Amino acid sequence: MDVFKSIYKRLAFLGKAISWKSNFLFALLLFTLLGYLGNVFKFPLFFGVDFLFGSIFILLIVQLYGVTWGCLSAFVASLHTIVLWGHPYAVIIFTLEALFVGIKLRTRGKHLLLLDSLYWLCVGMPLVLVFYGLIMQIPAQSVLLIMVKQAINGMFNALIASFLLIYTPLGSWLASTVDLKTTRFQHQLLSLLVCCIFLPAQILIVADSRQAMKNIQTRISEKLQLISTQTQEELQAWDNNSKLLLNNIGNSLLDSKLDLDRSEKVRSIQAVLPKASELEFIKKSKFNTTKFLIVDWGKFIEGNEIDSTKVKVFHQLPIYQEKTLQGTLILKHSLDSIQTHLSKYVPEKYMNIILVDEQQKILASVRSDFEIGRSFDRIQQNTDSSTNTEFYHWFPNADIPLMKLWEQSFYIQKTSWNDFPFQLIVEVSAAPYIDELQASYLWKMSLMLCIILFAVFLSQVISTRIVHPILELAAATTNLPEKILEKRLLQWPQSHLKEIKLLVTNFTIVSNTLEQQFDEIKDTNKTLEDRVFKRTNELQIALKERQDALLKLKKTQLQIVQSEKMSALGNLVAGVAHEINNPTGFLQGNIQPAQEYIQDLLGLIDLLLSKFPGSDPEIEEEIEAIDLEFVREDLPKLIASMKEGTQRIRHISTSLRTFSRTDKEYKVAFNLHDGLDSTILILKHRLKANDQRPAIKITKNYSSEIPEVQCFPGQLNQVFMNLIANAIDALDESNEEREFEEIVANPNRITIQTEVSGERAIVRIGDNGKGMPEDIRQRIFEQGFTTKEVGKGTGLGLAIARQIVVEKHGGTLACHSEPGKGTTFIIEIPLQA
Repeated sequence: MDVFKSIYKRLAFLGKAISWKSNFLFALLLFTLLGYLGNVFKFPLFFGVDFLFGSIFILLIVQLYGVTWGCLSAFVASLHTIVLWGHPYAVIIFTLEALFVGIKLRTRGKHLLLLDSLYWLCVGMPLVLVFYGLIMQIPAQSVLLIMVKQAINGMFNALIASFLLIYTPLGSWLASTVDLKTTRFQHQLLSLLVCCIFLPAQILIVADSRQAMKNIQTRISEKLQLISTQTQEELQAWDNNSKLLLNNIGNSLLDSKLDLDRSEKVRSIQAVLPKASELEFIKKSKFNTTKFLIVDWGKFIEGNEIDSTKVKVFHQLPIYQEKTLQGTLILKHSLDSIQTHLSKYVPEKYMNIILVDEQQKILASVRSDFEIGRSFDRIQQNTDSSTNTEFYHWFPNADIPLMKLWEQSFYIQKTSWNDFPFQLIVEVSAAPYIDELQASYLWKMSLMLCIILFAVFLSQVISTRIVHPILELAAATTNLPEKILEKRLLQWPQSHLKEIKLLVTNFTIVSNTLEQQFDEIKDTNKTLEDRVFKRTNELQIALKERQDALLKLKKTQLQIVQSEKMSALGNLVAGVAHEINNPTGFLQGNIQPAQEYIQDLLGLIDLLLSKFPGSDPEIEEEIEAIDLEFVREDLPKLIASMKEGTQRIRHISTSLRTFSRTDKEYKVAFNLHDGLDSTILILKHRLKANDQRPAIKITKNYSSEIPEVQCFPGQLNQVFMNLIANAIDALDESNEEREFEEIVANPNRITIQTEVSGERAIVRIGDNGKGMPEDIRQRIFEQGFTTKEVGKGTGLGLAIARQIVVEKHGGTLACHSEPGKGTTFIIEIPLQA
């Protein structure tokens, strides 16, 4: 039996080892495959710059399984770059990256992003400079772009790998295959800080670079379109002039008044024509076509070579007399004359203008390296032949790197038009624009690299400063009870961060408390339960008393503050009203005499004009300059508007004085309507429309029978202020659940109604908000109860309002509310004291 047990244990151990190894190999192969696919499925940031993501998984292998497996996986995953770029140097660079990071991780345990950044600065970028610049002889600008791009790509992949290790459950999935180490808080903080700077900057630069490519293509298209249009107009003018010339010559040939025969007439006309054109009259056309403009290639072609001096372009015109063909008038043009028209609008050396016939044979070209008669082969396949213009980007059919392919490409604009048998082609090389684009990309990528390095440095400094006090605190609190029992002197860290200072303070309090409790435990262990029970009761009673006192103190404090605020507001408003009244009274008292003086002056002017009409031209010019009739009509309107303005100012001043009335020790007669109106005026700014809602409407239903009430006006104004302000808050809260159009359709409204019932005055203030449930309505007058967010309400406003109405005026304050139908507060106070 012991033998069988031993065999069973060995088999179980072997099974666990095989299972562990199979999981290990599966994870390793999976990450290697993902690393290879990350290099296959590249992500194009912008033209000519692609991001490879294979090193993300390679760095994970280095972190999880060590430098050996990491280097092997990096070599396998980067083999695709040989197919992608046609050289093995990227394999060397990426393998060395895994080796460098793996060795540094094992010896120093630094952050993955820091080590990868150090590699690219010290090793990776110099290797790119050697391999691409010295060995492959790539242009300097392209080498610098590749160098900066690969460094940014590597740092970005290191950041993603760090995030996968820190913020994903990858560690728990691989817990059975690797011995995972705990993550340092400093590393997490460093990754987050770098990400917050890296990703937005990367997105902005990628978007800007892609837009730069679009802008260049748009600029090329507009330039080609402009030159094509200008050249087309030039050729159209040449064609139309030639046709008109032939028509005029044809008419002169048929003119019977001239005694010369047609040959002599043609010779005489030829004498005045330009040298580049040759006129000929033949009995029968040598071209079997009815087109006006044709070209003749055939008989001048010797083998595959064409003598461009013998190729002619013809304008022909059949001559009919009494419907009988008399012959054909031919106007011959040299190719040099046509080329002169094409060369007129070529602004730069990289641009060429070509004229081809219907078989795409080159008839004329601005550049001399285009052979006359050769077929134009830069043709876009599957084009739409129904349009007269065509713009496309032509690439050579060659297996070369993308950057080289673009440098050998051309942007081409083809144009054709009716009654013109040739096609106009304007092309420009993409090479200078690619150089411009590369320079822009290099500058932006260099800026991006500087941003990344600055972000890494800054994040390292910030994270170190944040974490250092925490590490000191951890060291100080290690074996804290033991240190307290041994009476050791504890060194607490210092920090400028409030949270860490609070943490240190809490630990200090805990330490002091523990020390005190240890001493007390030694002396009072037997009587601890009785003391705790007694002390608990005392604390509960004291706490209840303090809570009651604190609540009363808060209520009293709020009343004092509110009274002071209302008093200060009243003094301010009264002072403003007083200062307004003085100039307003002065204006109102002077308006009427000013109106009479103006009438007298106008009457005097009328009298002078009637007595001395047209006496002085200078006076007439001045009357016309000041537009006397308009002044006569406009002055009464100005006086009227000034009267209305002073009356409105006096009304506002009266309302302000009403609201600012200071209470005395005894009740005084007061008009409730004036108090309500002055309160509405004070809160008018909150009733106005804003971007969340239209203006809140105020509906006033005042009773004309209500007399003045014996009361404390200032305190009643405070009640009105609280109730109307609460109604505005309730409406704003209900608007959060509604769209703007819905609010416009069912607008916010506050209704104020007054009436007299026996010996009591009743004021109802209601809104059409969402109302409140019954359990809340029953508690709204409780001290300290509020439904508003923290910091927006004290819970004492309605309690104070009820105290003013009930205790100070012997009235009642009630609330009626129903969910979905709004809320109404009802104030009842006696008419007499």
